[in-house]
Amino acid sequence: MLAFTLIGASLAAVGWVSVATRAGVQKLELQTLADRLALTADEALRGKFAKAPCELAKEISVENHVNLDTCRIVESKVLIELHTYVSLGVSIKVEPFRLKASAAAEPKAP
Repeated sequence: MLAFTLIGASLAAVGWVSVATRAGVQKLELQTLADRLALTADEALRGKFAKAPCELAKEISVENHVNLDTCRIVESKVLIELHTYVSLGVSIKVEPFRLKASAAAEPKAP
C-alpha cells in the first residue's frame, strides 16, 4: 500500500513540474508576442501599415490564440496587455493558470 502511495505521489509531482515548466515556456512566448505587438502597432501608428494600430494588434493576437486585454495609444506611446492560459495540449487549457504580459513601444528620440 505504501508503494502505491509513493508511486502516486511521484507521478503527481512529475505532473506539477511538467505544468510549471510549460507555464514558464508559455510566459516567455507570451511576453515575446506582447513585445512584437507593441512594436508592430507602433509601426502602424507611424504609417507603415494601412490598418489602425490596435486593429492590427487585435488581428495578430487572434491569430496567435491569445486575448488582447488592452491596446492604448497615449501621446506617441503604444501600450499592449495580453493574457492566455497554460495549455497542456491541443484543446486542454488550465484555467487557474492565467498568464499575463505587457509591453510598450514609443518612437526613438533623435
